[in-house]
Amino acid sequence: MMHNSIGYFLGYLVAKKIGLEEAKRRTMAIEVGLQNGGLATSLAMTHFSPMTAIPGVVSSTYHAVSGALLANYWSSKPLDKKQLDKVNKVITM
Repeated sequence: MMHNSIGYFLGYLVAKKIGLEEAKRRTMAIEVGLQNGGLATSLAMTHFSPMTAIPGVVSSTYHAVSGALLANYWSSKPLDKKQLDKVNKVITM
């Protein structure tokens, strides 16, 4: 769980340090924080006993829940008008 939380924090911090705007910081945080537990589960099932897949399953579940909670939190903290216009411009192109 700490690995996931540190990923969110460091993703956001690095994005801020390199000067990305808020929307991109949030995106970077989620991309870095969410790890591929599904891949871990698949590899464990393929190459080892089924019991080795349990950490991957737990990890996938935790990452899905924590990512959804973070996205929900940020959705309640809207971007300022200038940044929102930039995001909408990119989406409509």
